[in-house]
Amino acid sequence: MNEYKTFQEFKLNYFDCLIIFLAILFKYLINFGMQPRYMYSYLLGICLLTLINIYYKKFTINEFNKIILFFSLSTYFVVVYKNANFLISFLLAVICIRRNNKDFIKIFFISSLILYLSTILLSMFGILHSNEMIRIVDGTINKRTSLGFTHPNEVFLYFIPIALCGYYLYGNKFTYYIILIATSSVLYKLSYCRTGYITVLCVVGLNFFKNILIKFKLKNILPYTMVVLTIISIFIAKLYGNDLDNNISNLLSQRPNLWNYYIKNGYMLSILGKGIHPDYIMDNFYLFLLVEMGITGYFIYFIIYYKSLKHLRHDIKLLIIILIFYIYGLTETNIIIGSIQFVFALQIKSIIINNKKINKEDKYNG
Repeated sequence: MNEYKTFQEFKLNYFDCLIIFLAILFKYLINFGMQPRYMYSYLLGICLLTLINIYYKKFTINEFNKIILFFSLSTYFVVVYKNANFLISFLLAVICIRRNNKDFIKIFFISSLILYLSTILLSMFGILHSNEMIRIVDGTINKRTSLGFTHPNEVFLYFIPIALCGYYLYGNKFTYYIILIATSSVLYKLSYCRTGYITVLCVVGLNFFKNILIKFKLKNILPYTMVVLTIISIFIAKLYGNDLDNNISNLLSQRPNLWNYYIKNGYMLSILGKGIHPDYIMDNFYLFLLVEMGITGYFIYFIIYYKSLKHLRHDIKLLIIILIFYIYGLTETNIIIGSIQFVFALQIKSIIINNKKINKEDKYNG
């Protein structure tokens, strides 16, 4: 962390840490069963703390105007879609405007790790209920446990941001990969969450091919990846979604069949979105945006991804993390969650500051 010239800066630092911790805690409280009527009060509290934080920090007129713009977009998502994830990402972005990315990720890493381990410990002591399920693979019955989370898949959902923060901070150390593989293997044996396990292994694989990704201009390809993966998702749904008994559908746990339902029934072409059918789960981030938030919501997210990736093109570690979240989004909707997808906050930040004041520590990282 930076040295603080004044006691005021010292207090603001810990104020930043508190807001980041509370923003991550929000998702955990939902997992613990927080009632909807308390959710908005909690969010309002974080908003007020962020407003106080803004009051004591200096922003240019251009930055302040962009803050107002993103706050308006956040309000739009909360009011129209009853979705607070964009708001959480925006609040985190405002908090880290005067921080380098590494500082923000370190705070996010420590906060997430504390909450993750606390959840597992509370489950072990019987304070939090752990749901158990059965998965049959090739005739073998595998017992799945959620370790205090609401579903076994969430064991990796909450672990992935910790793993990716760790990669950004300690990815140059071989010990990190040993710990990562060992920890994720244990978690897989307990939860049997294939998608999450494969996603974590992608961290190791993509880092190994980091120089190849640089050579093939990942920074130039990534801004268009969201559209490419959306098209791929639609093609998979159309080609393999009509038949449950095929290798692709089995590999993706019959997800293409669910995606195809929304395509056949015209859910993809709505301006404001038609909403998710309660009987048809949507485990695909790109199609979820089109179904739940319509072309308008999809376009807003795409513009932010596109413009921000132009700003963050020199940070190869951050680009690899974004690529991993992209891959994870093919089979999970949860990368939209602001307290999980921490990079989205940095992407909003890069647009607000227009990358002109980016710290030297952020540039050419990795």
